[in-house]
Amino acid sequence: MAEMKVSIDSTTVDADGAQLTTTGSRSAAATLSAVTGAATGATVSLGAAHTTATVVAVGTGTLAGTLTIEGSLDGATWVSTGTTVALTAGATVTASSTGRAFRFYRTSLSSTSGTGTCTAAMMAA
Repeated sequence: MAEMKVSIDSTTVDADGAQLTTTGSRSAAATLSAVTGAATGATVSLGAAHTTATVVAVGTGTLAGTLTIEGSLDGATWVSTGTTVALTAGATVTASSTGRAFRFYRTSLSSTSGTGTCTAAMMAA
C-alpha cells in the first residue's frame, strides 16, 4: 500500500493522522489505547528512519507490567530496541530509545498484573 501524506498550510499529515514537522519529527501518535492487559501496540509509521523514539504511557487502577519499545524496518518484522520501562499502578512513565534507526515503531505491554488500563503515545525525532 502506498503511503499517503496530505499537506495543509505547509503542514504534512500522514495517513494515520500524525503530523510531520518541517524538521522531520512528528507529533505524538497513539500506540496503545486503553488496553487492560498484555497487548501489542499499533504501528507508528514515521515515513523515514529515525534514531530516537519516545513513549509516554499512562496507567490507571492497579495495572502494572513492562512496556517495550519495538522497531521495524518494514512494518512486518519487529525487534526490541532494548528499551523497557516498568508500568506501575496508576503512574505515568516515559522511556526513550536512541541509537537505532527504524521507520516503524510500536510499544508492547507484557507481564501484566492488576486491573485498569494503559494508554501510550509515541513520537520520534
